[in-house]
Formats: sequence, structure tokens, C-alpha cells
Amino acid sequence: MFQSICPLHIELKNPEKLTEKEFIPRSGHRIVVDEKNVYSWGGYNYDPDLWDLDDEDHTYPLLKELWRYQIWTGEWKLLKTHGDIPTQLASHHLVKVKNHLLQFGGTGVPFGSANTNCLYDLDLDTLEWKVLLKPKSPANDNDNDDDDDEDGDEEEDNGVPRPKYGHSLTLVDNCLYVIGGTCGYVYDSNIHKLDLKLLTWEEIPANSKYIPQPRYRHEVIYYKEKLLMFGGGAGVNYSAFNLDKIDVFDLDKQTWEKVMTFPSEQKLGQGDSKKVFPGCRRCHSCVRFKDDVFVSSGLSPDGILEDMWRFHLPSYQWTALEVPLPKPVYFHSAAVTNDGCMFIFGGVTRIDDQRTNALQIMWVQIPPLKLLAFNTVVKSLNLEICKQDYQTLIALGIPRHCLDLIL
Repeated sequence: MFQSICPLHIELKNPEKLTEKEFIPRSGHRIVVDEKNVYSWGGYNYDPDLWDLDDEDHTYPLLKELWRYQIWTGEWKLLKTHGDIPTQLASHHLVKVKNHLLQFGGTGVPFGSANTNCLYDLDLDTLEWKVLLKPKSPANDNDNDDDDDEDGDEEEDNGVPRPKYGHSLTLVDNCLYVIGGTCGYVYDSNIHKLDLKLLTWEEIPANSKYIPQPRYRHEVIYYKEKLLMFGGGAGVNYSAFNLDKIDVFDLDKQTWEKVMTFPSEQKLGQGDSKKVFPGCRRCHSCVRFKDDVFVSSGLSPDGILEDMWRFHLPSYQWTALEVPLPKPVYFHSAAVTNDGCMFIFGGVTRIDDQRTNALQIMWVQIPPLKLLAFNTVVKSLNLEICKQDYQTLIALGIPRHCLDLIL
């Protein structure tokens, strides 16, 4: 349950009853949500104290772990997956389609050399991983597979993105769009589309003179037949792109353009104000809720950012939110429920050497009345008794839908 449900207020929640060796702080992971759970997959922690953790769930320094956070009880649980489990567990990307998690891309160890362009599928009912699509490419996964042709040579599939990490992955209807990323040495801003029904890749050429600069660890949001790209960076020294102008790809025209946004007004006192834009950043997070995008934290040339911004899609207007993150992070991951509860999980808290396993939770709107009431009810319930007395609670009038959220 939530301690309080107050819009635009961030609650910092450390995991209860779990030590850092049981639930390792991480970065480079991804989370997704539904109305009941937050799922976190993969991640990385370069802590020498973890060197001995080399088993079926850990390939140091990568974490082959699927954690589930039950939103209404606040309980974390490690789920045991099996099958063709991905080994590229850092800076991959993840989307949830019905009751499946789809992973594309990512890097393993050594970083920048052990990359993938496979599409993996995890069935959340069976917890089984499958390789849904493995393009024919000699560079793919750096695996030494035995299923090559007789000559030992395979032609790379046309339209398939190369093995990469730090890209974006955006679900639009029945298609996945991959933009940008890096193989560790070269960055790009290429666009590839995967038809999930046909399982076919297609490279989308840009019919415009303008092409955004190559980058990785950017974020892309879909809105009204357009893909909007926020931030990102390339190279060393924590370089990052500005957010005063947004790179926008029109899916109908297949053209890029750089669009000017509108600044937030910051009050200075005595009736004075100034116009401000978000600072440049990479390794940040963006989530879309209805007509707004919420941008949180990230890394800039000046260090780790603690800010939170709202970007109104119809007007391209920025608003600085007066809700700094209790724990500034980068290389974190964020997601938002259909009811407007935003979760920010994990990330680096001190450049290069310190990570967190905390959740930072914020409602981006006033929740529905039924959820406000349900949160009050949950605080008074003994969950162990509830599991044994399900039918009694139904008879008392608690909606079955609500009980299913906690049991």
C-alpha cells in the first residue's frame, strides 16, 4: 500500500526484509508495469564484493534476475525464469505485450563486444524465455552456433538492426520501432521496424535532409503518428543532447525535423520570472501518461540530475515540477500505470561506483476514488488472513477485482 497518495509528491521506498546481497542494487535494467505489478529485468552492478556471485542467476557483473514488486502490498519477489534466457542484460530494452515481456538488444560482458539483435519473449504465466526472432548474422550475439550453413557463412538479413545496446524501443500498434544505439564503438540514429505479426524487420529510410546526430541512452515517445526523441548522448565525458529542441520523426512522411519547444516559466520573486528549459541529459527516463511526458533525472556534463519535468505533447510546452527526486539517479528505469502511478527504480547514485535498489513513486494525477478507498482498506488488512478468508471478504462487499490486486 502507499503511505500517501498525493499527486506530484515522490515517495522513496527501500525494499523491506531484503539485504543488498539478496536484492542487489542495479543499473542498466528495465522495468514495466501493469495494474498490479512492477517487473524489473536484468541490470548490472560492478561491486567487487559480488565477484563470488557466479551462478545461474548471476553472471558477474550482470544480474540474470526477474523481480516482481506487488504494487498494493509493497512486496518484492524474485521469480525463477527458465528456457533461452538472454545473457545481454545491460542497456537492453523491454516492452510488455499482453502477458509477455519482449526484450530487444542489450550488451553482456565484455561490454561493447557481447551485443545482441535477437528478440526474446518471456511468458509471464510460465516464466519461460524463448528466442522469438534470431536474425542470420555472423555478428549476432557473438555466439558460436552450430546451425550455420555448410560453408559456415550466413548473409546478414536485410532490414535487421545490428547487435546494439542503449537504443530506444517503442511499441506502436503491432510494430516495434528501434532507434539509435551503439555497438560500443559506433553510434547511429537509424530507424528499424519489426512487424510483430509477421516477425519481419524493415529499415525505415529518412526522406529528409535533416538526420539527428547518432546517440544512445535517449528516450522515444509515440504521439499521433510521430516519434519524439528526448536527449541521449555519444562518446565519453558524459556528453548529452539538449531538450530545448526535440527531434521528431513523422511516421507517415518518414521525415525527421528538429522542433523548437516552449520553456517553463520560473518565478524569481517580487514578480520576476525567467524562461527555462530542461538541461541536457542522457541515461534519463521518459514516460507518457495521456497527453504528457514526464522526464526524470539522468546524467549531464555537470553530474547527476535530480529534476523532474512535464512536457505537454499537444503544445510542446515544458513545465518544471517542484518535486526533486529524493535519490537522484541515472541509468535507472521508469514506467507508469494506466491510473497514473509512476515508478522509478534503481540506477546509479554516485558516478560509476554506487547504485540503489530503491523505488521512487509518484502519482502524476489524482487517482480514481476507488483506488484512494482501496488504499485505505489495504492498510487495515492482514494479508495472510486475507489469503485464507477470500470468500469471507467477498461476502463483506470488497470487490473481487480489488482483492485480486493484493492476493
